[in-house]
Amino acid sequence: MNNYFYYIIVVLLCFQTSNIFGQKTIVIANAENKTPIPYAKVVFKNGEKSKLSDQEGKFKFNQKADPIIAIGCPGFHLKEIRLSTKTDTIFLNPIENQLEEVVVNAKLEENEIGYHNLRKSFLPTYRFRINQNTFVSVYIENASDKNNIFIKSVIAKIKTKHNGEKAKIRIHLYEFDTNTKKLKQSLLQQNSIFTVDSGNGLKTFELEQKIPLPKSGVLVCFEALTPEKEIFMRYGVNKSNETNVNYHVFSKRIEKPVDKTRAFELQRETKYMGMVGLKVLGKIDD
Repeated sequence: MNNYFYYIIVVLLCFQTSNIFGQKTIVIANAENKTPIPYAKVVFKNGEKSKLSDQEGKFKFNQKADPIIAIGCPGFHLKEIRLSTKTDTIFLNPIENQLEEVVVNAKLEENEIGYHNLRKSFLPTYRFRINQNTFVSVYIENASDKNNIFIKSVIAKIKTKHNGEKAKIRIHLYEFDTNTKKLKQSLLQQNSIFTVDSGNGLKTFELEQKIPLPKSGVLVCFEALTPEKEIFMRYGVNKSNETNVNYHVFSKRIEKPVDKTRAFELQRETKYMGMVGLKVLGKIDD
């Protein structure tokens, strides 16, 4: 009988210990409409490995400590908070749209810039793997001197490794200074998440709003959100051996913490061209 009671006490103690030192689930949500925010980046100040919330805005943390975290997501203000066992939901405040609402003339013609201009002389050579520690980014030049050109969608040769497999990516667009190699204004002020499958063709990612094309060009950045799924982007070289003015391909590494203006820093520039382009509205040549 004594052994029986001893066994019950041990089980209860183990259960309580698991509650105290186990993992707690927290939801990250929009402070305005209370909806979950998918794939927000959570950075732990105590050195614990950073993580992303899942598609339902949830993430887990170890209850052995009350860590200080920084949470960042495109379209929302960065927030720093100390977690506790009483924390259930963390609300992020949306950033007011700093770009003027654009009314696009429906009569504007649609064009493609970037990879579209080099298809005939393009030789695919290798694939670059996108993961959560690296952004794959491609600079696309604005060769036009016109102001009324608007980005409608992003085109890319990007796929998952296995047939039938689907993965999530986030696209970032930045105005970019090619002289200083520094990012300027973030152009996408939404959490722009898209699904990638295993198809081999070019994929088109439609943007929620039409964005004016900066005269300095655009840096198109791809971030992997599902680490268990391998995502690849196709690269190549220009067979004509002409100087490539449309593309500068970079590898980007995520900074800690990620904030709303600077999500990564330059690591490497290559001579290869990423199969990436933009669909734009407006006349790009005479």
